Amino acid sequence: MTAKYINTEAIKQKVLTMYNTGKLDVEIEKKLKFPPGTIYNYRKKHNLPSNRGKQAEKNSKLIANLIRKGYTAKEISKITKINTYTLREYFRRNNMLELRNVKRKIGTHYVFSKRQLTILCGILLGDGTLYCQNKTCRFIVRHGPKQKRYSEYIYYCFLHTNCSIKCISIKNNILNNKLIKEQQQSEVRINSSKKLTELKAIFYKNNKKIIPFDFLNKYYTKEALAFHFMDDGSKTINQNTGEINGFIFSMQSFTIKEVENFSYFLLGRFNLISNVYLQNNMPILKIKKCSVNTFINIVKPYIIDSLKYKICPNKTS
Repeated sequence: MTAKYINTEAIKQKVLTMYNTGKLDVEIEKKLKFPPGTIYNYRKKHNLPSNRGKQAEKNSKLIANLIRKGYTAKEISKITKINTYTLREYFRRNNMLELRNVKRKIGTHYVFSKRQLTILCGILLGDGTLYCQNKTCRFIVRHGPKQKRYSEYIYYCFLHTNCSIKCISIKNNILNNKLIKEQQQSEVRINSSKKLTELKAIFYKNNKKIIPFDFLNKYYTKEALAFHFMDDGSKTINQNTGEINGFIFSMQSFTIKEVENFSYFLLGRFNLISNVYLQNNMPILKIKKCSVNTFINIVKPYIIDSLKYKICPNKTS
């Protein structure tokens, strides 16, 4: 079969070029209209390893991080787009943790990791909300078209829970005291959990969201600050120079006293200097210019690529 279809230098060069760019056997066969097995036989004859292994090697750091966080091979496959068989072979060759493809319990039985509680801490200070249904609580957060990738990232962070993501149409709805104009939004939802019910009691008092500083002392890390900012933060710009003057957190769900205390909390935990002012009788927290570089250094490692513009200066002409 190999001799019949890969019989000239020109065809050999095409095969090698596609192989060297990372194409899989089936992709090369489809492009060059070869029968199944042609490229496999050619590779074996010339001792060329499969590109499936190269895909795993290329994503080795991501795969290792996902393993440490407890993801199954099936879940890692969804994220990396590498099939589970290839991943298991990769685990075996590298003596990595063997992951069993077991169906995890959902509903009230799944457990949040410390990192997931950290992420929830940041998002709940932003646009995230908790509501109860049938005595157990759900988590929901919605974002507009610009933050679609961010919504997908949140979804992947909670992949092992009873989590879902979908596109919905919002028509002049009010969420966390904000008027949301008609638009298409991405909604991430984590359904019924005992832990979410516990968080509802921590983050809400008389059905009004509060800032629970005891919880923040444990879970409001650098990554939580980054999620809080990605969720509900923005930058202020000097119109003449294009430089960043500061960073804004819209905290209209909270009282001005709570936000002032949060300002002191940021100073003590991250050495960030901020002030609080009212806008339409709602509290706004601003990271001052003197702390701009400190803030960027803290959150930059956790900001996803599609939202890096939030911490970059505007280009000036």
